[in-house]
Amino acid sequence: MSSFKVLGINDAGTPLRFGGDDLDKINNILNGQDLTLDIVIDNEWSFNSNKLVLRDSSGSNKIKIATSAEAADWIITIPTLGGNEEMLFADTVQTLTNKTIDSSLNTVTNIPDSSLSQITDKAKLPNDTLYTNDSQTITQKKIDIQANSFFRLSRYGNYTCTLQRGIDATGLLSGLVGLGNQLDSVSNNRGNYNIWQTLSGSNNDIAGVVKFDAPITKRFKNALFRFVFIFDNNSLSNRRIFKGFGPARLLDASDTVPVASNESCFLFGHGGADTQFFVYHNDASGTCVKDSTSINLPLVATNYILELEANDTSVPKKFTWSLWDMDTTGDKGTLQGTGDITTRIPAQTSDLYYHDIVESVMGTLINNKIYYNEVFTQ
Repeated sequence: MSSFKVLGINDAGTPLRFGGDDLDKINNILNGQDLTLDIVIDNEWSFNSNKLVLRDSSGSNKIKIATSAEAADWIITIPTLGGNEEMLFADTVQTLTNKTIDSSLNTVTNIPDSSLSQITDKAKLPNDTLYTNDSQTITQKKIDIQANSFFRLSRYGNYTCTLQRGIDATGLLSGLVGLGNQLDSVSNNRGNYNIWQTLSGSNNDIAGVVKFDAPITKRFKNALFRFVFIFDNNSLSNRRIFKGFGPARLLDASDTVPVASNESCFLFGHGGADTQFFVYHNDASGTCVKDSTSINLPLVATNYILELEANDTSVPKKFTWSLWDMDTTGDKGTLQGTGDITTRIPAQTSDLYYHDIVESVMGTLINNKIYYNEVFTQ
């Protein structure tokens, strides 16, 4: 540190004469003494690069202000602080608050996931970002079947999903088994066809239908069967229809009791003499119960969407039927009726097989077309 001579002669000077004390005060300032003076400089005072020096809090280390070569004169503006503040430096660990950073004008790199808070505007994210509750089409993604659970897994066409997992040789999900092509005619001299699923089943099954040697589902699986079909109004009094859950055999040719007293079922359909749709249900404890839905059979060909759902988590346990007509886009239109059945229903672990049966009572040809059937299990 520089040392300037102090006179120390106690010469205060006069209004007309510069005194020794005045010179001592200036020299003491230059010598680094704290004279508790408030010195105001209202003129430009230039420091060359590396010549403006700040001392650290110990007084032993220097912090020099270095500048760069500029093409013109510039002004550094200190904003309104509103309180005590710290200066921001490039490599110093500091926490920023009340700052807005425009990412389009800056490059932001190496941000850890733990430092991200929340992005509320989805438009700011890439187009292929997946969201939990949005309807999106996924392409070119790999999903580990073994490591994930699939709820209500299905596909268009006559398909059902069993309890298996994995991909088969054809690229389909294992257990997603085709149940045959669209059915539009009969398969034997009784004038009936059915989709049913045991290898030892009746020879009344239509040719080419894949059958199963395992039950499709149980009540505790909360299965939902969806049938999308055309109900043709021809020969209304000459046929029976049964769609839904049933035993591991071809259903009985009966207008009232398609299953035996020791079998379980939950079926939607009608008998040969009926003018309304009915629900058939049994818990293997007695004669099958037949309840009217109060929905009249249509007098013109009608497209329907039928859903039969098991609910083993509700109180009480129940099976639900719902019938819609189909709108012009192929989706559910007007709800024709719905109902819950809580008594005389299949037990929690009873084997339930998939049935879609149309039978001609008089043995005449009938026309029944299926758009697709889906079986959902969780």
